[in-house]
Amino acid sequence: GAASTATALPAGRAWSPRETYQVTGVNTLPYGFILDERDRIMLLATTFGAIRITELLRWEDSTWVVRESLPYRPSSPSPVLSTTDAEYVMWQTFPPAGTLDPAELVIAGMRDGRFFEFDTVTTGQPGVVAYSGAVTNRRRWAALHRFNSFDVFVADSGGSWRHLATDGAAYGGVSAAPLSDTTALFVWSGFSSKDVYYGIADGTSWLSAPFPHFDFLHYPRPRPVEDDGLLLGMASLGPAVRYSFFRNSEWSPLESMLCAYTDGADSLHSAKTFHMSYDDRPFPAMAWTAYDYQSGQTSLCVAIPTADGATIAETIETGGPIGWVPSIARDRFGDVWLALAHEGPFGFEGLYWNHTYTSVTASAPVVTRLWRTIRLRWRLSGPAPESHWAILRARGRG
Repeated sequence: GAASTATALPAGRAWSPRETYQVTGVNTLPYGFILDERDRIMLLATTFGAIRITELLRWEDSTWVVRESLPYRPSSPSPVLSTTDAEYVMWQTFPPAGTLDPAELVIAGMRDGRFFEFDTVTTGQPGVVAYSGAVTNRRRWAALHRFNSFDVFVADSGGSWRHLATDGAAYGGVSAAPLSDTTALFVWSGFSSKDVYYGIADGTSWLSAPFPHFDFLHYPRPRPVEDDGLLLGMASLGPAVRYSFFRNSEWSPLESMLCAYTDGADSLHSAKTFHMSYDDRPFPAMAWTAYDYQSGQTSLCVAIPTADGATIAETIETGGPIGWVPSIARDRFGDVWLALAHEGPFGFEGLYWNHTYTSVTASAPVVTRLWRTIRLRWRLSGPAPESHWAILRARGRG
């Protein structure tokens, strides 16, 4: 069929030029955006070279500023969903070669770009494939997949960690989200990489079951939504990503987020990796990679739903072959941030990022007075729903 001309960008938005962030080393990879307690954009990035360095970067005006470097030689840091006033990050330590130091699964809180309350979930866990956690004011949870077992841990606020359950159906792709102040939901890929499982943990019990819908699903990711529910998004064998809502202990039927592939041949594409934003909007922004079986190329699809609901995703020019799961976030102004890494002949080649911005312009403000009421008006060059504008006021009578 003909190529689609649909766009995922809301009216009045445009993409900034793509830029790169590279520190001294061989490769720098993005591991996820974080919105801090003031909704400022932060990014976890790891540089692999002679020394493995994981840094917490914060966007300040026009540049990335290193706020913190993670200790303990971290491997694959992962943002953790939290309902508290702090953000959390989880990682596995990577002991130096030739030492007897045990591997550890560590979780730490973060405020103002600084880490605090480093806590070891468990030690001596080599060969961990994937892990995730959730934090509320009452409890903390963690789960890790090691070979073909899936272990769940829990800790009450201020208490020590304890093993809660072992589930043998795990394969990988672990992700989690709080359900309430005392319960959390975990999702993961099954052993065949074609099934998805979910489990609910509280402080003393664990209950797991197969996800009720089958569609060759993988990379499951949950996130809280309105009405005390969760949205579960997943990549699929087909060209679209799939999502379902979890409310009142039930999963809704699967729905699809489609992509406007530039060649128009949707049936030839298969979603490979998937990520979505974690913010307070009714519906997350989504990013996924899709492999084209005809051309052998990989496309990057991005969907940016507005308050009016879901939309179709558009393919984004990446400037090179994508070699890493894309990371996506949406800031307090509604702009979307995207980070990815290119794949070269000798591994990954740099961290690339860009973001959307409000592209319409404003006229000069006009001030009118009616009795004691002062009105301030200005015109925009085009529609820009959900955009934010500020007017600077002079001091005194100026």
